[in-house]
Amino acid sequence: MEEDVSRTCSAPLKFLTFKAATTPGTRTAGLSLLHAACIQADFHTVSLLLNLSPTRLDNAIALTIKTTSSAASPLNNASCFTLSMIGNTRKHDQIHRLLSKIDDEFMGRSLMHIAAYRGSYEQLKRILELGANPNEVTKHGGITPLMFAATRSSTSFMEVLIEKGASIYTKDKSDSCALHYAAFHGRTRNVRLLLYSGVDVNEINGRREMALHLASKYGHTKTVAVLIQNGSDIDAKTSGGDTPLMLAVIGGYRDTTAYLLARGSSVHIQGGLDFTALHHACKEGHTEIAGLLIKKGSNLEATTSGKTPLHLAATANNCETAKMLFMHGCDLDAHDMFGRTAMHYAAQQGNINMIKLLVHRGADSHAKDSEGQTPLFQATIFDQLEATETLILSGLRVTARDRYDRTTLHYAAQEGNTSIAALLIKRGSEIDAVADNGDTPLIVAVGYGSTEIVELLLREGADVNARNSIGLSAIHIASGNRKTRIAKFLISSGADIEAQTSEGDTPLHIASRQGLREMVVLLLEQGVNVNSRDSGDRTPLAVAIIEIHLEVAEVLLRHNADCNLQDGEGQTPLHMVYSSLSHVLVEEWLTRELTNLLLRYNGDVTAKDIRGKTPLHFAAVSGSANLVMYLLENGSDVNATDLDGFTPLICCLLYSSRAEPIAKVLIQYGADITIADNSHRTALHYAAGLNGSRRICEILLQNKADIEAVDEDGNTAVHLAALYRSTPTADLLVKKKCNVNVVNKEGRTPLHCAVAAKCSCTHGCKRCVWKYNTVELLIEEGQSKVNVADHKGNTPMHLVTASITDTSTARLLIKKGADTSAVNNQGKTALHLVAAMKCERSRERFTKSRWTFGTADLLVRRGSDLRAIDHLGNTPLHYAAAAARDDIAKLLLDNHADVDPTNKCDQTPLHLAAQAGAKQAAELLIKNGADLRALDNQTRTPLEMAIEAGKVETMDLIEQILFA
Repeated sequence: MEEDVSRTCSAPLKFLTFKAATTPGTRTAGLSLLHAACIQADFHTVSLLLNLSPTRLDNAIALTIKTTSSAASPLNNASCFTLSMIGNTRKHDQIHRLLSKIDDEFMGRSLMHIAAYRGSYEQLKRILELGANPNEVTKHGGITPLMFAATRSSTSFMEVLIEKGASIYTKDKSDSCALHYAAFHGRTRNVRLLLYSGVDVNEINGRREMALHLASKYGHTKTVAVLIQNGSDIDAKTSGGDTPLMLAVIGGYRDTTAYLLARGSSVHIQGGLDFTALHHACKEGHTEIAGLLIKKGSNLEATTSGKTPLHLAATANNCETAKMLFMHGCDLDAHDMFGRTAMHYAAQQGNINMIKLLVHRGADSHAKDSEGQTPLFQATIFDQLEATETLILSGLRVTARDRYDRTTLHYAAQEGNTSIAALLIKRGSEIDAVADNGDTPLIVAVGYGSTEIVELLLREGADVNARNSIGLSAIHIASGNRKTRIAKFLISSGADIEAQTSEGDTPLHIASRQGLREMVVLLLEQGVNVNSRDSGDRTPLAVAIIEIHLEVAEVLLRHNADCNLQDGEGQTPLHMVYSSLSHVLVEEWLTRELTNLLLRYNGDVTAKDIRGKTPLHFAAVSGSANLVMYLLENGSDVNATDLDGFTPLICCLLYSSRAEPIAKVLIQYGADITIADNSHRTALHYAAGLNGSRRICEILLQNKADIEAVDEDGNTAVHLAALYRSTPTADLLVKKKCNVNVVNKEGRTPLHCAVAAKCSCTHGCKRCVWKYNTVELLIEEGQSKVNVADHKGNTPMHLVTASITDTSTARLLIKKGADTSAVNNQGKTALHLVAAMKCERSRERFTKSRWTFGTADLLVRRGSDLRAIDHLGNTPLHYAAAAARDDIAKLLLDNHADVDPTNKCDQTPLHLAAQAGAKQAAELLIKNGADLRALDNQTRTPLEMAIEAGKVETMDLIEQILFA
């Protein structure tokens, strides 16, 4: 019965019936017939009504319609889908499943967009009447219904959307508007409607494409005409540089191209890659269009990356287009930016017809590019056999060379083009031609691993032992690139397996360095010398060990490699196992395996290199206590000394980042901690000083290390602890009752060293400035004497003021009785020295002056003699002026220092400030009454000294005051 009703009703009648049955009515309490059937669980009626719908889209629309009852009810504002779930009968479930199939088909999709894109006008209209948003956008593309409607052939879809409030200006995620969509599909009437509605004809999208670009790109000539008539910019460029004319040419749309040309589009504009429209026409092979462009005056020689239209036609093998260019007189031999002609590109692509055409027209087939290569090189490199033969028959020489002195046969060998190589040899190519780096075709072929080419060249008589400029022959190269088959072929052809490169490497060295076990075995089976030496006297075993190739090393040893042969630095393979550990990340187990392997073959653990170091010396620096223990267990001499007198223990303390566990192992195995090196330093010196390890010092002292041992400079361990600012080790040594007042060969005590300690910084970092802790330790705990003078007469107080030091250290020395008036061998007091501390006017000045001024202020307040003179007659003010220390000069003057004292050259502080260009110090002195006309013993005034020294600012200052 349902099928009979559906079959006998006409489509319009079915739609009207369906619409009436699915529209809620006021007389039916806001319910449609379909709503009522769902509520009553009338599966038969629901099925009948759905079968009356013209399409499944109509069904989906009907399912979205909601009841409109005004009364408060669970049935109010409910769709058919919701109503089918209210009941819990079997028939309700049947209806729900039926509706679910329709709902699933359109799930997550906008019915409005579907109707606009492929639905009927009535469907779109009905959705709008139901209150749908005409400006709804899709999730991913941001597309509106109007954009879909713009692609339809009828304007009615757009009209109803615009009437219902659809925005004509909205853009999708690519910044395209409805006008772009209409132009893309060539919907001329829709374009007119949008333009009439107010859309800007030159609106651009994210690629800077206007509607005119899209219409031209797809050959919609009528649409192009409407857009131009409405003022579209005919020569506008996209972000890729293409004009509408270029896009029409690329697509091969003759009529569109002709129309654009007729409306005045320029043929001379260059777009992306500097292409003109003619370049595009020649590239795509649109001969007729190329003719149109040429008639409009397009430049035949316009270049893009140096390429003319002929280059592009030749590359694409567009012979008819090329003939068109010939007919209009193009340059057959124009060179692009790489120096290549059209013939080069025709050869590169294997375009036989184009090559013949160019040759027939008289193109230069011998032309060379910037690499010195003729078209024959291009044909060879790109494996174009027929093109190669054609070019040779046209007269190209197979013996031609490029700028690297390579022939075409070199490139055939490089690319593995066997057929071309055979042809070139047949045509007379020199089989052993030598390039500028000495490579022959055979060497090149082996380097690129082309077995067939190698066999061909050897059959044709290539020299198997030819060498390049660094002494590499074919067998050397084969040995390093895993090509065992090639190596076998070379050896069977007479390759010298003992040949050495300019660095002395044999093929076995190279294979061993690369870790190529199979190649190593092959060479050894041929009887190669397993103990051959390179230029550094390294054997193949040595290079295998250096590169940590365990399997290769084992093969070499099984073939009688001598594991105790020394290289040019006297190192055996066992040395090499450990010498690389400090700078190469090697797993401990692998090092142990290499060691074990060498020991199995009688490796000598006590062997010394030319610096006197054993493998244990290197292991002690490695950071692995286990490896050190392993060597000691296998007979290493724990007390071996090198040429510097260093034992493994001393090396460990000097260079290892993990010295403590290694030192413990060495001491456990009998390391003699009393051994001194060539500078008479013991292990305790190094543990206390440079790296400052308190725990290692404790271990050494527990093992009876001599706490008072002195080095060649007379320093004890506590001297070095103080010098290297290692307070923890100094503390330990003091507690162990070391002598803190012992003097070294400079007459300095540890206290001198502590106050003079500094690092390599230039501005006074925290580390080199903050010495208070060490100084306090030596004075408070060790009872250091604070007024001991060294051989230059300097007390610790002198050294504090002569270096960048925190004021608290100077204060501590004074508190403990330091004599601030003591003079050194030059007659200088501490105040002289601190005043002479120069500071640049920068961050350095701020940092330095902060501490040095504080020390100067402390000395002045503690009663230092401001008028004290040294052996040159200089007062502290002289030094402050010469060092441009206006801050200290002001301090001295504020405390009544004499402004014009003279030294032994009769120079006042102003003389020295003028000579040093210390403008601020000079200005301060003048303000305090300094004599501008004072004469030194050469009768020079401060002004004359400033002039002699070329200090312009100071000179201007003094002149300004003198002649005011």
